[in-house]
Amino acid sequence: PGFLEAVRGLCSPDGLGLSRGQLVTFMTGSVTARLMDPGFLEAVRALCSPHCIGLSKEQLITFMSDSVAARLTDPGFLEAVRGLCSPDGLGLSRGQLVTFMTGSVTARLMDPGFLEAVRALCSPHCIGLSKEQLITFMSDSVAARLTDPGFLE
Repeated sequence: PGFLEAVRGLCSPDGLGLSRGQLVTFMTGSVTARLMDPGFLEAVRALCSPHCIGLSKEQLITFMSDSVAARLTDPGFLEAVRGLCSPDGLGLSRGQLVTFMTGSVTARLMDPGFLEAVRALCSPHCIGLSKEQLITFMSDSVAARLTDPGFLE
C-alpha cells in the first residue's frame, strides 16, 4: 500500500482503529519509516492480538517507541516480548511490559545474558526485586550496564 493508504489503515476499524489523536502519538520516526512494510504492520497487529501479546490501543501507543519499531520485525523479537509476559519468563502484566520496555531494554532483549541478569535481579539470592520494583529500577542506564562484568556482584 501507499503511505496514505497505510496511515488510513491504522485508523480504520479493520486496521487498528486508532483515533486521530492516537495516530499522531503512534507515528514515531521509526514507525513512519516502516509503515509501508507489510511485515511491520503484521507484527503491530500481533502486539494487539490476544493470541500474542494482547496490548490495548493505548498500551500499544505507549509501547511503540523508535527502539521497538526498529526491532519489531527482527526474527524472535515478538517471541522475546511474549516471554516477558509468560509465567516462565518474568510474568509481567501488559501494563508492566509497556513501562519496562525502555530503549536500552529493547536493544538488549534478545541477548540471553541480559534476560538471565534481569531474572537474577528478581532472585532472592541476588537482590530479590519484585516485578514492580524491577520496572522502576530498570532505567536505560541499568539496562545498558546489566551484563557488564561485575555489575551484579
